[in-house]
Amino acid sequence: MKFILATFQGLISQSAWAGCVDFTRSFSGELSPPVFRICYDGVCDITTQEYVCSNVSSYQDGYAIGWTRDCQILSETETQCQINWQGRPINSAKHDRLTFEEISND
Repeated sequence: MKFILATFQGLISQSAWAGCVDFTRSFSGELSPPVFRICYDGVCDITTQEYVCSNVSSYQDGYAIGWTRDCQILSETETQCQINWQGRPINSAKHDRLTFEEISND
């Protein structure tokens, strides 16, 4: 009985934590990293996503060329993000100059 209760509690507590995918680990070809076009002031780079984590109130993602985002979901239409380029924060006034677009990795 204790084992069943401990297992059930473990499952409940895990549901509150973020689900993450680390694309840098080898999945034997089962999971390819998504390919993104990231543009800043019209200058674009094509890169792969290294990781993504999310739950009901936030998400975080990182890209091979050095971009990372850490976002809080405030409502259905509003988020508040900290965006970094190679570990350096980008001023939030410049966030509208950035686009992250997933593209086909064919």
